[in-house]
Amino acid sequence: SWQDSVWLPTMAETNGAMAPSTPGLQRHWDSTSLGELKLCPRKYQYRILEGWQPQTLSVHLTFGIAFHSALEAYDHALARGESFEAAQRCAVRRAMNDTWDKAKGRPWMSGDSYKNRETLVRTVVWYTEHFREDSLETLRLANGRAAVEVHFNVALPYETPKDGNFYLVGYLDKIAKLAGQPYIVDRKTTKHAIDQRYFAQYSPDNQFSTYTFAGGIVFDEPIVGLICDAAQILVEGSRFSREVISRSRGEMEEW
Repeated sequence: SWQDSVWLPTMAETNGAMAPSTPGLQRHWDSTSLGELKLCPRKYQYRILEGWQPQTLSVHLTFGIAFHSALEAYDHALARGESFEAAQRCAVRRAMNDTWDKAKGRPWMSGDSYKNRETLVRTVVWYTEHFREDSLETLRLANGRAAVEVHFNVALPYETPKDGNFYLVGYLDKIAKLAGQPYIVDRKTTKHAIDQRYFAQYSPDNQFSTYTFAGGIVFDEPIVGLICDAAQILVEGSRFSREVISRSRGEMEEW
């Protein structure tokens, strides 16, 4: 409801996405903006263009962001040549820091028995243990850094009236090779069972198609597919499953 919302500087304004010469025209598009427009143009107007947002982030979004952040620290530590134990400590430290409420001087209180600070740290530790002997090889960029949280900015073959091309922008969680072939790696958390029905929801999926398309340009060769690492968060434990989600050439052209 509007009573539970607050106006914030819009996502498009803060990241310089708007066309300078045409008010209200977004020039740089990420999967969030594109997804909102495809879902509901009015929602896109309110959320992206006008900046109406919930006063507080949802538990699921807060948990997911912290989970990704912790594993980013883990991947970078391994790429620096640190031991598994040292990298795991980096991940736990990041998770603890990210869930400390500095304004209130206390840990993040989610009010959710499934997704909270304790289950976050547990899931980070168990995930890294589960994939300790991982067959995925994280790639390195030209600057030597691990291909983790890789920014992309792709010029599209469409032009604004006055300000040049439209762009597709965003970040890829990770680019890795499996059996010598490149894949995008994305991590998801859920309360639901991680079976074939869970993974089926990502075909089609706007975010995963965006990543598959952009990954082939960033890496300069076609991406075979996207590897989804799913973590099921339970009160008494966490479970993990990995699935390859591919896109045919026809599916990508249609997207």
